Amino acid sequence: MNTCVFMGRLAKDPEVTTIMSQGREVNVAHFMLVVKRNFSSQVFTIRVAAYNQNAEFVRKYLEKGTKVMVSGELVITRLGDQNSDKVTYYTELIMGSIEFGASRTEMEKNNGNGGFHSMPEGAVPFDIPDDLETPFK
Repeated sequence: MNTCVFMGRLAKDPEVTTIMSQGREVNVAHFMLVVKRNFSSQVFTIRVAAYNQNAEFVRKYLEKGTKVMVSGELVITRLGDQNSDKVTYYTELIMGSIEFGASRTEMEKNNGNGGFHSMPEGAVPFDIPDDLETPFK
């Protein structure tokens, strides 16, 4: 069984693209989720990919700082360089479902509009360490 659940905040706005898969266009959204480790002040990031209707939801409702709980399948991808023996691995969560991690009342209290519009610059309610290393910039 391969099911993971993470709760955290988006490190930046999602990137939504359209790709061709099996002869049809598919919407894909990628975002980095900053997750606090249990019983610690340390954080880590996980790259999340959402497809089709999930990608449309992400595009419409998520932005930097939004607190969400995401569940899905953890996938480790191997990328090899054909010109050298260098192999790179990266881990990604393929989103199956998503829920907002803050109540509507809490979101309205934070920015007065239900949490679906941009927060003022620098008003993200948590700190992302400047030295946080992620494989995707």
